[in-house]
Amino acid sequence: MDLRRRLALAASACLLPLLPLTMRLGRLQIMEHPDWNSKAASELDRSSQEVALRAEILDREGKVLAQSAPMWRCFIDKRMVRDVNGLAARLSPYLGMPAAEIARQVNAARRIATLKTRLDYERMTALNQARIEGVGVIAGQERFYPNGDLGRGILGEVSSEGKGLAGLELALEQKLAGRSRKFRVIRDGAGKSIYKSAEEEGEAPEPVVLTIDRNVQYYAEEILGETARQSSMKRGMILVQDPSNGEILAMAAYPSNSLHNPIVQDSFEPGSTF
Repeated sequence: MDLRRRLALAASACLLPLLPLTMRLGRLQIMEHPDWNSKAASELDRSSQEVALRAEILDREGKVLAQSAPMWRCFIDKRMVRDVNGLAARLSPYLGMPAAEIARQVNAARRIATLKTRLDYERMTALNQARIEGVGVIAGQERFYPNGDLGRGILGEVSSEGKGLAGLELALEQKLAGRSRKFRVIRDGAGKSIYKSAEEEGEAPEPVVLTIDRNVQYYAEEILGETARQSSMKRGMILVQDPSNGEILAMAAYPSNSLHNPIVQDSFEPGSTF
């Protein structure tokens, strides 16, 4: 056997084991490239949304009737947790929750456990800095009514997601909710951000000023409540208007219900006109 043939056989023997690998690489680069490219993009190119704080509702004098404040919730990815009780004990000081309650909520969840506790800015910052594996923070907001139930039949209420369910909170949803910001972040293989962009949608939220006077509303509700206590009436309503321009100064109903305002939602037969 001449030298050239021996070299050819030796080369074939060396290259033959590489044939399956070459075919696999070709399949990955040509046939499966779109799928793998999509998977890589989903890991490195992430989008998130940030919603602006819901706007305030004010009375005619600028006194706050409804306002929102930022808050955060802690979530846990159970796939990354080996010792639930150990994690609960570690999280307890950050969340201000008993470790047993944290463990109970985590065990009750399927994959992602969103703990039923609200975090202020200080707790959220401390938890993020701790960098506990499998633990993250979700940004949100909470709606407050500084005057308690005063005027709730007018104001209505919002859902746990911060969207209007009834009353002015629902009727003025577009104006109160305002714009949202969408973020796009591209990271490298080490997880470091290499590109970030933001896009705003919708109008900026604006405070809503009502014709309602908080003091007049208070007295209207007090009168209804006192009358109900002194009599056997089942329901009652008071509507106070400014005779010079027809503006509504107070609108009260008994019993009070934030999801239903009979003055504007119920039908009544016309009475006598004097």
